[in-house]
Amino acid sequence: MGISSLSMILYLVFTTILEEFLQSLPIQIIFILANWKSLTIRMNADKLSEIEDYLIYLDQKLQIPNRKDLVQDALKTSWNVFCTFIVSYWVYLITGAIGSYTNQKLPVESWFPFNITSSDEIFFMTWSYQNVVYALQVTRNMGCDAFCPIYLIILICQFDLFAAKVERIGTVIGKGPKDNLTELKECFEIYEVLMRIFNHLDCIISRIMLTTFLITGVITSCSVVQYLYSDLTVPDKAGIAIFFTGILLELAPCCYYANNFMEKTDQLVNVIYNMNWYEQGPEFRKMVIIFMEMNQKKKVILAGNLKEVNLAACMDIFKFTYTLIAFVLQMSG
Repeated sequence: MGISSLSMILYLVFTTILEEFLQSLPIQIIFILANWKSLTIRMNADKLSEIEDYLIYLDQKLQIPNRKDLVQDALKTSWNVFCTFIVSYWVYLITGAIGSYTNQKLPVESWFPFNITSSDEIFFMTWSYQNVVYALQVTRNMGCDAFCPIYLIILICQFDLFAAKVERIGTVIGKGPKDNLTELKECFEIYEVLMRIFNHLDCIISRIMLTTFLITGVITSCSVVQYLYSDLTVPDKAGIAIFFTGILLELAPCCYYANNFMEKTDQLVNVIYNMNWYEQGPEFRKMVIIFMEMNQKKKVILAGNLKEVNLAACMDIFKFTYTLIAFVLQMSG
C-alpha cells in the first residue's frame, strides 16, 4: 500500500492539468483520512477492550423482561448500517474498475517509472495491482466509517434497556422499599459503566469526526466541480456520484446516532422523575435527587472538543459545501 500511495502522491505533485488534479485530490485526502482513522482506532485498542468487558457486564445486569425487542432492533439496525456501507463502497469500487478499464486508464491516476500503456499485458498487470490495493484501502476505510455509528447504536440500545430498568423500580409486585433501594443503587453502578463506555467512545469518535468535518466540504466540492466541468463518460459520472454518496456516509450516520444518544440522555431525567419515588423512603428520595442532578449536563460528543457531533453540525457541513460550490461556479463565470 505504501508504494501505491507514494505513486499517487507523486502523480498529484507532477500533474499540471487541473481536471486530473481535481480527480486525484479527493481520493488522496480520503486515503490520508483512512490511515488516520485506522491509527486512531488502533491507538485506543485498550479502550475498546474495556468497552467489550463493560458490555458483557451490562448484558448480565440489564435482563429486562419483555424488552428483547430493543436488542433485536439494535442488531437489525447495525446490520442494515453495515450492509449500506458495504454496498455503497463496493459499488463504487466495481463501477470505477469497469469505467477505468473501458477507458484504458487506472482507477486512480498514479505515477509509474514506465509507460503503462506500452502493451496490454503491462496495463492489465498495473491496473490489477492498483485495483487490489485500492480495494484494500477502501475496505479498511469502510470498516473505520462503520465503527462510529454501530458502536453508538450499541450504546443507545444499552441506554434504552437501562431506562427501562429504572422505570420498573417501585412498580414490581412483591418488592418492598428495601429491595427498591438496592435496585436503585445497582442502577447507579450501571449508569457509571454506561458513562465509561460513552467517555471511551467520545475519545475515539471525536478525533475521527474532527478530521471528517474539516475535509468533507472540500472533497465534496471537488467532486461536484469535476462532475460539472469535466468531460466524463457515463461510468465516470456514476463513480463520482457514488463517491459523493460515500463521503456523506462518512458523516451523516455518526451525526444522526450521536444526536439520538443525546436525546436519550435528556429523556432520562423524566424517566427518573416518573419512578414511584414518592412511596419510597427518605434515602431512596435523596438518591433520586442526586441521580437527576447527575443527568442535568448534556452528553454530547465533541469533534476535537470544538464542534458537537449532531445533526445540526451535519447540516452546517452541507451548507459549507454548498457555499464552496456556489463560489467555484461564480468564479468560473
